[in-house]
Amino acid sequence: MRTIPIWTVAGLFLAQAAAAAPPNSPADSLTAERVVALARASAPRVRAAEARVQEARGRLSGARALGRENPSFEGVAATDGPEQRTEWELTVPLQFGLGRSSGIGVARAELQRDTELLADARRGAVGSALAAYYRVLHATARAALARDRLEVSREIRRSAAERHRSGDVPRLELLLTETEEVRAESELLAEEQGVERERVTLAVALGLPSGANLPVAGDLADRSLLAQALQATAPERRADVAAAEQELRASGSSRTQAKSELLPGLDFLLHYDHEDGESVVKPGVGVTVPLFQFGQESRA
Repeated sequence: MRTIPIWTVAGLFLAQAAAAAPPNSPADSLTAERVVALARASAPRVRAAEARVQEARGRLSGARALGRENPSFEGVAATDGPEQRTEWELTVPLQFGLGRSSGIGVARAELQRDTELLADARRGAVGSALAAYYRVLHATARAALARDRLEVSREIRRSAAERHRSGDVPRLELLLTETEEVRAESELLAEEQGVERERVTLAVALGLPSGANLPVAGDLADRSLLAQALQATAPERRADVAAAEQELRASGSSRTQAKSELLPGLDFLLHYDHEDGESVVKPGVGVTVPLFQFGQESRA
């Protein structure tokens, strides 16, 4: 009677573990459709391209900031006998005009470029994964043929052994059948190694942790996925061509931004002074003179 609760708890634990399994785990057999989905989502080149898109979004957010640097605050409080003095100054670097707009243009073009490269990375990842998938199917079919050939060789060797015992065939013919069986075993081992090698290639293309015992299902004669791809609407432009156009836009904005570094920078200043009961507020403007650094490196 005690075994029933134990099996119940074990069943619940296994059910929770199965429900918590990641969707990209290779628990199910890999079909062509599943390979396409995994390649678009978790291929190494796709993950790297997605990270570059996130970086580009961060650069665009930084380019849209109102200032080159954060405001700085300096304050001094002093007491000299009965006299008290308080002084502080606020400096706010300003960024506007040609330099800021050019920086935003560079960041926006780079974001669009990386977005196009992400689409191109997904296309390439799907192609590489499907090629590896069909190579696995082809290697599996070759291994099945080698296994059938080994079974035939064994049957021929057993038949030759019986005929040799009865005196129908000489010893040489038996040796030939044994040699053919050994050759078939060697070919089967080579084909099985080829299957495992292609499974590893497929796992790498999909970003899976291991290719050992990777379940792959499919038929080499099935052309439905290819027919769907041919019937799908082709994009107006290739993603890599669109990415190159955005790269040109980013280069043009970067050139304009380099030219804007010849212009002086502006800072908003606010000075406060309190001494002997009197307060004085002095607003002002600070000018950064491009004397030593005037964008010579960026323009070059």
